Amino acid sequence: MELTKDNYEAFIKHLERLTRERGLYKTAQDIGVQPKTLYRVFELENTPSLKLALALADVLGVKVSLSDSNVAADLGSFFAE
Repeated sequence: MELTKDNYEAFIKHLERLTRERGLYKTAQDIGVQPKTLYRVFELENTPSLKLALALADVLGVKVSLSDSNVAADLGSFFAE
């Protein structure tokens, strides 16, 4: 999925569906946040930070890429330690 400002909400909804399938508590534990953090994002429809969204994507196995008009960056290698 190519993440743009126009599809961020759809991206979050996709992460929500995958999180619920996997289990909210397990997912929260695996990304190092309290379950109430994910609850606030999904139930109260708060917009999560990009950092939280990328952590969710990583745990859920969703590959995310960003691009501008000339350059594409694979976030997996960009954020690799």
